[in-house]
Amino acid sequence: MKKLLVVLLVLFVSFLGDCLADEYYSYVSIDGRMDLSDDHKTNVRISQSNVSINEKERIILYNDFGMQFKTCKSKKWFCIYSDKLNFAIEKNWQPTKSKKWSESNFEFILLKEIEDSYGEKIFIIKVTAAPISKTDPSIVFYSKSKGVVGFVFYYIKQNVSKTYWLMDPKGFGSP
Repeated sequence: MKKLLVVLLVLFVSFLGDCLADEYYSYVSIDGRMDLSDDHKTNVRISQSNVSINEKERIILYNDFGMQFKTCKSKKWFCIYSDKLNFAIEKNWQPTKSKKWSESNFEFILLKEIEDSYGEKIFIIKVTAAPISKTDPSIVFYSKSKGVVGFVFYYIKQNVSKTYWLMDPKGFGSP
């Protein structure tokens, strides 16, 4: 009887995980550091941190910490505003039309357009608070077909940055 309950519990948890996975966009940052010691042995240290965005519940999970985010009031814009990740872009935005825009006290500047290994155009957009406030600047990697495919958090006081990449076929803000 106990074995049956354990099997049912495992199946339920597996099913629940599959259901919840559809509501989240997952991003991961993996940092590797190598220390070469005097005895020529290499010490490798890898750390990983995750960010998950639940569009339906308007929650960003940053490792073990969760925070609410806000969206735009206008249906013409795609927006996310939180304590750390901020981004806004018109849903019908064309890179030839505007390279700089502002929304909700943030300024957005198109820095560069690149192509990924699949030929997908990725737009690199700098985000700063306007006027500059406590918020550190960030960079967002955006694709018109995949949404937010990556972002960089800068921690100016610590002189550190952390880059997160999309782990799913489509990201937050995808059509």
